[in-house]
Amino acid sequence: MSRRRKKDSSPWNADAGSPEPLSRFASCAAAGSRKRGHTALPSPKLKRRYSRLRDRQVEIRAADEALDELEAASRPETIAQKLASKGFGPRGRATADDVLSRLRARAEGVAATSAAPQA
Repeated sequence: MSRRRKKDSSPWNADAGSPEPLSRFASCAAAGSRKRGHTALPSPKLKRRYSRLRDRQVEIRAADEALDELEAASRPETIAQKLASKGFGPRGRATADDVLSRLRARAEGVAATSAAPQA
């Protein structure tokens, strides 16, 4: 079971489509303020909040990438392949030695059949 968070397309999501969705959101908010006659720049409090949100997005993105790597490494198929390559349990894939031994056996079978006296 995966405990990954569902990605959404909100302006707070770093993967919402543009490289800086919060910048886009802030610029839209500023444009709306200008239309209403406000020309003040964002307050230091808003800048700090914006900075914290961006930092949190980076942390979430890094955590998601790390979780993806851990899930890929701990899949049952991956673990079984690693064990089989070290000689534990049944092999999932045939090795070159297996193929060569089958070909030799088949060639010997054909040679034995053709060398047998025909009645």
